[in-house]
Amino acid sequence: MASFRTRSGLIDGQAAGFSIVMNEAVGKKAFAATLVLVARDRLFEPREGGGFAPRRRFIAFVALCLLLHLSILAFLMWQDRVAARMAPPPTEEIPVEVVTERPPPPPP
Repeated sequence: MASFRTRSGLIDGQAAGFSIVMNEAVGKKAFAATLVLVARDRLFEPREGGGFAPRRRFIAFVALCLLLHLSILAFLMWQDRVAARMAPPPTEEIPVEVVTERPPPPPP
């Protein structure tokens, strides 16, 4: 068994949640490790009172953001429709005939 130095000091591999296996197989060294989280090594304590209430607040926040974005889009579409009604009618096109002639030959 191997020993490691962690934040809490020198500890035996399994006591800290480490499981180390080292062996030699066909001349190559194999290394396998399993790391398990230990409560005393946490930087922050887990939050109290999980459950459905924070999830419900998050869903309400996402729904509010979606509603806000949709209202902005609806306002812009309404403005476009009002501006289209107030625009002057399109003018009539004037037909133009294009006549092309060959250029005169260059003087010799």
